[in-house]
Amino acid sequence: MRFLDTNVLVYSMGAIDTKMPASDQRLISLSKEIVRKVDRGEPVLTTTVHLSEFSNIVHRRLGLQAACDAFETIFLHDNIIVASVEKTHYELAIEIARQKNVGINDSVAAVIMDEMKVDEIYSFDTDFDRLSIPRFPKKDRGL
Repeated sequence: MRFLDTNVLVYSMGAIDTKMPASDQRLISLSKEIVRKVDRGEPVLTTTVHLSEFSNIVHRRLGLQAACDAFETIFLHDNIIVASVEKTHYELAIEIARQKNVGINDSVAAVIMDEMKVDEIYSFDTDFDRLSIPRFPKKDRGL
């Protein structure tokens, strides 16, 4: 099982900043491929925090209906495990964020991944490199 980061979901919806370069079409394509794997039953882990982040981005960029539709689709999948994030997770995440100079939500993902014994992530975020968490897709390759 791999963790599913927010950015993969955002790219799969095309809910990206309109100023992004054309090279990001590759990220959209890879994200859609990841989502197809999840649609076919690949188990993934995410958190309430990451889904909230996804919801806010989609709502802001594509509208409320798109955000609601995306959440309905996510919750139809039994293979998407959604972990709750508690105060203790944030306390650990803050320490990690300071030590490794990474974002707090990325640190939350690392804490939850450790707790759930998940050691790989679907993400385009290079902060996970500083956390020594293997990312997929690999930098210059596909899945």
